[in-house]
Amino acid sequence: MKKNIKIIKKGLLSLTCALCLATPSTSFAHLIAAQHGTLSFIGSNVYIALSLPMSAFKGVDDNADNHVTIQEFNNHRDLINEKITENVYLTEDKRKFVIDGLLLEPTTAHEEVGNYRHTGRESIDHVTIMGRYALSSDAAKVTLNVALFSDDITSQQYDFIATDKNNHLTHEFEVMPSQPSIPVFN
Repeated sequence: MKKNIKIIKKGLLSLTCALCLATPSTSFAHLIAAQHGTLSFIGSNVYIALSLPMSAFKGVDDNADNHVTIQEFNNHRDLINEKITENVYLTEDKRKFVIDGLLLEPTTAHEEVGNYRHTGRESIDHVTIMGRYALSSDAAKVTLNVALFSDDITSQQYDFIATDKNNHLTHEFEVMPSQPSIPVFN
């Protein structure tokens, strides 16, 4: 039984990865609504999807024009990965769980911004992250911690929905600079 569950989990993660790789390098449609996130608890694994504003990442706009292009995004992909790993994590007591298998999907702005749409230099406004946290057990009581916020006050709140279908639990909550850590199902 446990072997089948592991195979299903790996299959779901592989499918998610394949879908992300099959999409264009920048997307005009959001995979998830801006500043929204989901946490799906499946056994001792927690799968996350979260849309983060690009303005939360300092040092990626090389020419300081307030528009991050796909080239700038790709040039700083390692820095973006590092910032996400450091600043979007789960904790249980004093143990920190970092994201595993992190996938990034940049999303371009829906409206035209200056001449960027016309020149082929689309401005990336959000990046959707997906990945998995491997907990110590399926009974772990965790806290979500997010410390990546934009300076723009309209982009400082993340709306989350957490689900645990095995225990028939759902939890809706918000994460913001004044409350960056939220217990989930505790």
